[in-house]
Amino acid sequence: MKKFMLETRGYVVLTAKTDEQTANLLKHNHVDLILTCVPNVIREAKSMELTMPIVFLSGYAELGTAGADAVLTPESQSPVEMLAAVKVLLHHFKDRPSH
Repeated sequence: MKKFMLETRGYVVLTAKTDEQTANLLKHNHVDLILTCVPNVIREAKSMELTMPIVFLSGYAELGTAGADAVLTPESQSPVEMLAAVKVLLHHFKDRPSH
């Protein structure tokens, strides 16, 4: 559903199911933003010193940010709030250098 919502608004969405796929995707594609519910993905991006914004979709507010730039808990994971977070972060990070 999230993928469909983003694609219908003009975003290109890449998906990975394993840590290895994630690492390959991040190494071989230009990625503007990461939207994930897997803390390992955040750690992988940080270990690669990537600078794109990261949105962490968490079912548990007590997990904190896990190193993400934004956290959406179940209470804030409505389609409108998710799209707003994506837009704000992409705008905020657009002028930052990337690797």
